[in-house]
Amino acid sequence: MLSPENYIRKKSRTLPIYECTINSDWEESLIAQISIASQHTTGNVTACFYLVDLLCLRVKDSDFMFNAPMHAYREHIENVGTKLDISKIDYDLAHNIVFAGVDFATNMGLNPIKNLTQLLSFS
Repeated sequence: MLSPENYIRKKSRTLPIYECTINSDWEESLIAQISIASQHTTGNVTACFYLVDLLCLRVKDSDFMFNAPMHAYREHIENVGTKLDISKIDYDLAHNIVFAGVDFATNMGLNPIKNLTQLLSFS
């Protein structure tokens, strides 16, 4: 049995993308709060969340939920939506924003945040 972290690292790319979201003002605020969610055959969701500082192009924070019921994922997104206006985006844009932050930080010699390495395999 794989731990949630190992499942995300090794198998999450086999799940179909359910949705990707971002705060609507990301281009003006230069902070992107991104979610990338995939759906299991059971209807549950595995999602990764990234906070990307676009001014210094670095992923500042990341988190995940593993095999969570759809209602738990929806509650999380709605909770973020009470603080920010959230828009759906395509996977390519979400992926490009996250990896631009990772690439820039790596090129500048900045170490990745604690759980970022395992979550990148999801994106």
